[in-house]
This record gives sequence, C-alpha cells and structure tokens, in this order.
Amino acid sequence: MVMIAQQKYSWLVPGKHYIQSKDSKKIYKFAGLTEAKGLFQFEDIWGKIEELEIDHSDLKNFRVTDKLPAQKLPLEKLEKLDVGNSSYWLLEKEKAQVQAAVLDNFLEFLYLT
Repeated sequence: MVMIAQQKYSWLVPGKHYIQSKDSKKIYKFAGLTEAKGLFQFEDIWGKIEELEIDHSDLKNFRVTDKLPAQKLPLEKLEKLDVGNSSYWLLEKEKAQVQAAVLDNFLEFLYLT
C-alpha cells in the first residue's frame, strides 16, 4: 500500500520543503509516507519540532518551495546587524548632537540681543 502511495505522490520527496498553501508562513519538511498519511515536520527557531500527519487525499494542498525555514541567527551575526554598532550610526548621532548645540547657541544669541 505504501508503494502505491509513493508512486501516486512521487512529487513528494523526503527532505524537501513544502508549504501547505500560498498564504502559509510555515515551511514543512517532508518526512515520508505511511499507508494512510503523509508525514511532515515543522521546526521553529527555538528547535521545537511539530509533527504533522496529513491524509493522502489532502496532500494535494502542499506545494514544493525553494524557501528555507526560519533560523535563529548566531550571536556574532546579530551583533553585526545591530544599528548601535554601526560607525555610520555613531557619525549621524554626533552630527545631530552638534546641530542641537548650534541651535541652542543660536537661540541663546537671539534672546540675549
């Protein structure tokens, strides 16, 4: 029975990623077929795995995708992406502080004369 299902659903390849519908945000990895169900796995960014068993008749709702599942970034990459660590950000902050000081001095000059 499993062999018949494997022939009928030959487009489902174990290890490939699939989405359930076009609007779905979850990307599932196909694990295999049993006699009555297709087995999928969803792993969130924390490593928690959710098993999904789908009846053979509902497998037509799955589409292959080239998207990869979301992954948690390593800390060193995350630090590089932090806006506060950008040299450009620090330069812009210094420019804003200078502009604020010039404005304060100008306003003091206006009110004193």
